Amino acid sequence: MNRLPKLVVSRTLTEPLAWNNSRLLAGDLAEAIGALKSQPGDPIYAVGSIGLVNNLLRLGLVDRLRLVVFPVVYGAEGRRPMFEGLRRLNLDLVEATTLDASVIVLEYQAQR
Repeated sequence: MNRLPKLVVSRTLTEPLAWNNSRLLAGDLAEAIGALKSQPGDPIYAVGSIGLVNNLLRLGLVDRLRLVVFPVVYGAEGRRPMFEGLRRLNLDLVEATTLDASVIVLEYQAQR
């Protein structure tokens, strides 16, 4: 992971960033991600921030959504639902993989 180029979306951090091969994504999120998506190259992944993913979903900038399902049920513990407040997004299942006989990785493509 340290060798891969990374973009960091943050309202509080400034460059230079301590993480190897990382740079801060500056400016308007929709414009910056739209510009990145128009360039050739590998897919863009968002890791570790449901807030960022929700913003990208709201902006219509998500082509695929990968959900990892763990065999744990939490119930009402004060957390908001992951996709609360988002408009309906229809998805087509692209791939399903079972890891360790219990964790399931589901990859969906957004319908346009």
